[in-house]
Amino acid sequence: MKFFEKTKLLSVIIILSILLFWQLLVKVMDIPTFTLPAPTDIFSSLISQRVPLLKHSLSTFIAVIEGFLLGGMIGIIMGVLLMYYEVLKKALMPILVFFQTMPKVAIAPVVMVWFGLGDLSKVVLASTIVFFAVMINTMDGLRMRPEYYNLARVYKATEWQIMMKIRIRHAMPNIFTGLRIGTTLAVIGVTVAEFVGSQEGLGHLMVLYQAYLKISHMFAAIALLSIFGYIFYESLKIIEKKLLPWYLEE
Repeated sequence: MKFFEKTKLLSVIIILSILLFWQLLVKVMDIPTFTLPAPTDIFSSLISQRVPLLKHSLSTFIAVIEGFLLGGMIGIIMGVLLMYYEVLKKALMPILVFFQTMPKVAIAPVVMVWFGLGDLSKVVLASTIVFFAVMINTMDGLRMRPEYYNLARVYKATEWQIMMKIRIRHAMPNIFTGLRIGTTLAVIGVTVAEFVGSQEGLGHLMVLYQAYLKISHMFAAIALLSIFGYIFYESLKIIEKKLLPWYLEE
């Protein structure tokens, strides 16, 4: 059995062990469902609430993907600009860091006021979280050791050739690292927006379920959101493997 298959099998065993321990803990200690539902209760909720869950998950998933794409695009562009223009980097980096350290729960109401309670506000909030991770990784990847740059210039390489044939190739693994981080951040951003003031989405559904103490339903929404986040992350890893076989082989 290959190493990859063994690690996947181990992950499945660990997950099943945790679920089994969780199930036994709830049943043995007689924990109320409204405090901590058992995995079987959550699974039952996934089945019984499949219609509202699927309806609201579609809104969430679309917003996550759109926010991820917008934030990733902005992050790559900003990373290139700040890497090339030192003055711009010194001027903007303190502002960007200051903005990034703001709790997104705190600025979510402002985003809702500016962009409304629809999908646009969710996309905007998600993209503001994603872009910084992508930007930093893009900047790091585009850096070249001075001796490599000087050697390229000795061979009469233009800045454009250096950018396309050396910097971009060197930066792609870093960019994908930022994008993979961005998949999880996009999910968080959209969920926060839905908590604060959206009219649809899994985050909105969680708030409703919590208000009515339907905790097993709420856990079902959380599970569905986590499963989507994992699939999104793994899908990007597959794309990276297809586009960068040379890097993964190294």
